[in-house]
Amino acid sequence: MNVAVPDKGLQNQFATIVEKVEDIKSHYQHSLTDLESLYGALSQKAFKGELDLSRVIVTMDKEEPAEVMEPITTKLPDAQPVIELPAPDSVAGFFSAKGRKALIAKWLEVYLELLGSRPFSAQHFMETAQQRLVELLEELQEPESLTTDYEFFRFGPHEYDHVKELIFQALESGRLAQTYDEAGNLVQLTMAKG
Repeated sequence: MNVAVPDKGLQNQFATIVEKVEDIKSHYQHSLTDLESLYGALSQKAFKGELDLSRVIVTMDKEEPAEVMEPITTKLPDAQPVIELPAPDSVAGFFSAKGRKALIAKWLEVYLELLGSRPFSAQHFMETAQQRLVELLEELQEPESLTTDYEFFRFGPHEYDHVKELIFQALESGRLAQTYDEAGNLVQLTMAKG
């Protein structure tokens, strides 16, 4: 039986490629082990309440990975609750950062009450609040003269930081409770019972 034997140069080239692939695999395996260790350490700090999220920037941009307080938020089921936020007494608050912060605080209170026992999601709340703000601004304008610069009213880092502060205050006061969902393997926030 004849067996084809590649020349020595091809065999050496193949051996070099195999070594490089093995080195890359080893490097990635080591990186994965490091990431799992880091995740474990962060999870432990989050469960113990030692994780400082004060410098985490919360974004809602779908194109970029969001840093939305993952340890204390939850992924809601596909059917997210429809929560109607009330119109404020005055629209003057829309036009200042202080007014928007007050509006967000009021809306968060209403949102939590209407949420009931369902898990809280900061992202869903902010999306709901942003949508409600746009609806209210549209109601102020006549359709033909809708010239409001909605980018001015888009919630930014300051509003997200304010929501984080409000969430931590609700946790500290006992209004929100942090629980662990075994099935989903995640930490979630719900209204405290009693």
